Amino acid sequence: MLVTIESSTQKANVKKAEASEKSVEVEIKGKQIAIEKDEAEEILAEAMPALEEARLALSQLEKAQITEIRSFATPPAAVQVVCECVAILKGYKEINWKSAKGMMSDVNFLKSLMEMDCEALTQKQITQCRQHMKTGNLDDMAKISVAGAGLLRFVRAVLGFFDVYKEVKPKKERLDFLVEEQDVQIKLLSHLNSEIQKLEEKLNQLNENYATSMKQMRALTEMMQQAERRLIASDKLISGLTSELIRWSKEMASLGQQLIDSVGVCLISASFLAYTGAFTWEFRKAMVFDDWLEDIVAMGIPIQLPFKIDGYLTTDVEISQWSNEGLPPDELSIQNGILTMRASRFPLCIDPQLQALQWIRKREFRNNLKVLSFSDFDFLKQLEMAIMYGVPVLFEDVDDYIDPVIDDILQKNIRIQGGRKFVMLGDKEVDWDPGFRVYLTTKFSNPKFDPAVYAKALVINYTVTQTGLEDQLLSVVVGTERPDLEAQRESLIEQTSENKQLLQQLEDSLLRELSTSTGNMLDNVELIETLENTKTKAGVVMEQLKLAADTAADIEVLRNGYRPAAKRGAVLFFALSDMATVNSMYQYALAAYLDVFVYSLRKAVPDASLNKRLNNIIKTLTENVYCYGCTGIFERHKLLFSFQIATKLAQRDGILLQSELDFFIKGSIALTKSERSNPCKWLSEKSWEDVLKLSFDFPDTFGTLPDHFGRYLTEWKEVSSKWYFIVVFNVIKPLIVSRFSTYSQLCFHVFFFYFLTH
Repeated sequence: MLVTIESSTQKANVKKAEASEKSVEVEIKGKQIAIEKDEAEEILAEAMPALEEARLALSQLEKAQITEIRSFATPPAAVQVVCECVAILKGYKEINWKSAKGMMSDVNFLKSLMEMDCEALTQKQITQCRQHMKTGNLDDMAKISVAGAGLLRFVRAVLGFFDVYKEVKPKKERLDFLVEEQDVQIKLLSHLNSEIQKLEEKLNQLNENYATSMKQMRALTEMMQQAERRLIASDKLISGLTSELIRWSKEMASLGQQLIDSVGVCLISASFLAYTGAFTWEFRKAMVFDDWLEDIVAMGIPIQLPFKIDGYLTTDVEISQWSNEGLPPDELSIQNGILTMRASRFPLCIDPQLQALQWIRKREFRNNLKVLSFSDFDFLKQLEMAIMYGVPVLFEDVDDYIDPVIDDILQKNIRIQGGRKFVMLGDKEVDWDPGFRVYLTTKFSNPKFDPAVYAKALVINYTVTQTGLEDQLLSVVVGTERPDLEAQRESLIEQTSENKQLLQQLEDSLLRELSTSTGNMLDNVELIETLENTKTKAGVVMEQLKLAADTAADIEVLRNGYRPAAKRGAVLFFALSDMATVNSMYQYALAAYLDVFVYSLRKAVPDASLNKRLNNIIKTLTENVYCYGCTGIFERHKLLFSFQIATKLAQRDGILLQSELDFFIKGSIALTKSERSNPCKWLSEKSWEDVLKLSFDFPDTFGTLPDHFGRYLTEWKEVSSKWYFIVVFNVIKPLIVSRFSTYSQLCFHVFFFYFLTH
């Protein structure tokens, strides 16, 4: 078909070239004809006015005037000559008066003269006419005959016209030749155009057939390419989604189980968000896990075990983001973050160590956080603008009093009128933006809020735990001792947070593409590209996360080498802060304590050995904290402060049990008398109850003490008369046990001291 099309195209092009040449020739001849025609017409135009004037004169002659001339038997010579000249022009053979009269007798004589074809006259007629005119005196014709004068003007005009026409005639003949030749060329051109049209019609038909064939071929090619693309896409989809299939299958199974367990989970989660915020970490654990969880399990309510609050109310990505924003990663801080961000009420944070304040400031910084105080003169105006434009607000340093003007805001008393949402700020209606949030923080560790406040806001206890503070102090120690290590750790935390967010975004984008895909999934190029990008990026991110986890583990091992100093610092801070229970004036801010802590790190004697360096830090820190604490307390409380430090350290090391400390402080506080009778008449009932409590609380150490009293009454009675405690103890000790711990001895000393003084 292509060969036929090429052949037909060549023929058509040849014909078009010929037609183009002919067209040029015709155009040239046409221009030439037009020029020569214009020249001839211009020359003829010079003679035409006289001829037309003569014809006009003829038209003005009356028939009677012609009849008058014709009636002459012997006309005037001049009239006869003129009439005979007209006869010559009319083509009569016999030129005499008789033939002239016959000519004029024609009814249409004048009309025939006016319609005479002057161009058809011959040279012979013109010559004969001129010679015949010479035979008469024609100058006085106007005086002789009006009709004769008119005929004379006509004859002279015809002769003048013929003289001009004689010059033009060759041009007209050439013009006629050119026109005839042009007609031939036009016919030839028309024939060529006709052939070209036929060839083009044939060519068009061939092209249409070719186009149809090409369209079919392209359609088949496209189908083949589409099949190849779909095959490649299916391979990519299968390859890309195979790894996701395992994860999604596990998630589906997990989600199915979560749906079953959602009743119990939602019950505890809702209770957690509503009621636990104000309590300490220990009380929260007891409330959630010892009371609520056990009750739910006992009642057979479905719930997933082991239960973790952060596993349902937040995600690893969000926790990582919070950590990157400055929220400590311990469980209490994560719970507080959940309460702050998930609860239906706005948070009021008990924040003596300013952890919540720092986290909120950093978290909401990108949202143009406004930090206000109820003492600011324009806080209402600032608050109004924030509500209208969805800007977060932080009220810091809130005391026991909260301005009632924000009650409607805390309670979210949003009103709707005509589609408009607004809230009352005092007596003013303020448009409500859903993005608005308000945070309140107080530095008081035990604020006494009005009970109504707990109904309006969610009170959250951000008071730091010993474990949480230990982690913070560890960062300070490592940042001072190994700043490179801490900088690397912080960089890893930030990188891990970003990578987890990116991984979550990639998974979400893939699921979004899959769920919104229309038509044949194999034709969705964006889906395939998203899958490939997700797979590639996810692989890189997973490698980075794995590397970060390994690096973080290595860093954590190195950091844990400095943990003893952090532990000592945390214990000392709580020993210091617990002095507030002795006197409310003994308030110590974490920021101030950190200054003492950092100062101690710098003043401790350097040493290349880590253990020696840690011992130097611990010794210097303990001395500095003790001096710092003693600076702000009464003299009578310094011994108590020392005892507080000692007991806290002993409890941390596990050599002092809380039960031992409780006995040391309170002894037996049983309200009912023991069933076992007192074998010693000289021993008071209170002392006997202490003996029984010692044996009950510490069976490994004092389990045989009551029996010992019964077997060794004499020895114990002898002891009762001694006033020197150490001597007494040394006498009795071998009779009771072979080994006492230091704090067991302390408990025993307390018993003996009471026993001897009563």
